[in-house]
Amino acid sequence: MRTSTIDAGQRKAGANPIRWSGWLAGLLVSVLLWALVYWVWSAV
Repeated sequence: MRTSTIDAGQRKAGANPIRWSGWLAGLLVSVLLWALVYWVWSAV
């Protein structure tokens, strides 16, 4: 019980940077996808 509480606390404390890095990763992936789509579209 105690370990789960500590784990929950750590997860709550580290949620913000993880969320930010995930958001940035998603943004980067979407930008890369749009660049790929644009490159293919211009190639055709």
